[in-house]
Amino acid sequence: MIEHRCGQRISVDLPVQLSFPGGLCTSGTALNLGYEGMYIKPSNEVRRTGCLEVQITDPKVAEKDILVIPAIVVHRANGGLGLMFRVIDESVQSALKDLLIHASASKAKIT
Repeated sequence: MIEHRCGQRISVDLPVQLSFPGGLCTSGTALNLGYEGMYIKPSNEVRRTGCLEVQITDPKVAEKDILVIPAIVVHRANGGLGLMFRVIDESVQSALKDLLIHASASKAKIT
């Protein structure tokens, strides 16, 4: 597989909620996170592709309000979803930066 990432990912273990258009929602766990995207293992099979919103639900990590990031499914592998973030505003970028700083301080492995 060709690597398409522009930046590094940090290994994480974050609970998330996935919301697809039309009302389909499921929970999952983010296994890695970067400034441009993340890899998520849904708690049940998700056949949908396209746009969605990812809500990071762990208030200990996202110290501000719960973080909601618009994303798109770009690949599926090993039962998980590779997501690329869509256009995000400055407040989401700032919260994501804080989240990555916190995650990198508690997890040394970068993928």
